Amino acid sequence: MKRSDFENIVVPLKDKVFRFAKSIMSFQSQAEDITQDVFMKLWIKREGLHKYNNIEAFVMTVTRNLCLDLLKSKQNKLSNFESTGIKETYDFNTPLSETQYSDQLNWVNKIIADLPELQKTTVQLRDIEGYEYDQIAEITGMSKGAIRTNLSRGRQKIRTELTKVYNYGVE
Repeated sequence: MKRSDFENIVVPLKDKVFRFAKSIMSFQSQAEDITQDVFMKLWIKREGLHKYNNIEAFVMTVTRNLCLDLLKSKQNKLSNFESTGIKETYDFNTPLSETQYSDQLNWVNKIIADLPELQKTTVQLRDIEGYEYDQIAEITGMSKGAIRTNLSRGRQKIRTELTKVYNYGVE
């Protein structure tokens, strides 16, 4: 793969790689290190990247593996999800709406952080990063049925916990 191809195909994935690494790692600095390591590995192996049908899925798999390796070596705990760029599309009319958005995002991040690892990973990849089931299966090695089950359970847990927090439906 030529430098220009690498810059056009792989480099634009840096934000997704960082968000995915941050969703797994305890600290932002760890996610930054993982992101840098991923791109270093990919640059070194750039000549062989053409072998992969889905380079994006390969990049996310490399990211996941590096994160898990670091977690195993340091015995870290999984941590909170970082804001995912949704804020840029949110219309803030008043300071109150911005505060409410921030509060809701913090609650959702906290709830997601407490999900089991597989549910957390599927929610991150599907709902936050926007991957299709085939891509998630390729990244995680899970079957589509397992992905759907974990995604459904994760979403249900998020709904249940948000209902408790905001007392939705209770008058």
